[in-house]
Amino acid sequence: MKKPATPTSSSFWSYARSYLHDYLPKVRGASPRTIEAYRISLENYVHYLTSVQDIPREVISFDHFSRDLLKGWVKWMQETKNYQPRTVGLRLTSIKAFLHYVSAEDIVLMAVDESA
Repeated sequence: MKKPATPTSSSFWSYARSYLHDYLPKVRGASPRTIEAYRISLENYVHYLTSVQDIPREVISFDHFSRDLLKGWVKWMQETKNYQPRTVGLRLTSIKAFLHYVSAEDIVLMAVDESA
């Protein structure tokens, strides 16, 4: 029996690009400011993964979107970065929206969306 394909690091980066450059502006009709806010949220999470969790950018994949890592990120934003609750909520909502998008694009990623 074949093992199901696991999304790779490159699929994370290609989905992020597609989300920001195609889906948000062309399908959802999001404004440039909204797209920028979503981009900043993704970059903020990647920064957390690389600087706090010591995960190299090249290997970031959907495996790094676990509930525990997301909770750690929220705590880091609150305690280390001193972000206001509204900013933390915006960042988290942006990541959840991205995960919902990728789960609709690839059924293999449905579990990632459900676990966040």
